[in-house]
Amino acid sequence: MLEYLGWADAADLVRDAVEETISSGKVTYDLERQLEDAEKLATSEYADEVVANIENVS
Repeated sequence: MLEYLGWADAADLVRDAVEETISSGKVTYDLERQLEDAEKLATSEYADEVVANIENVS
């Protein structure tokens, strides 16, 4: 949606932060069931991790 609005930089930040969060093994229940050694987070905790990764990337 951000790309559709013409906010490509914001879209890239969010995409990179989500990828980093998943790569670190911190995921929500739906993905935790499918990954080895993953840490299950509540949705709000997952969002906090994504935001932290956005802050680290930018």
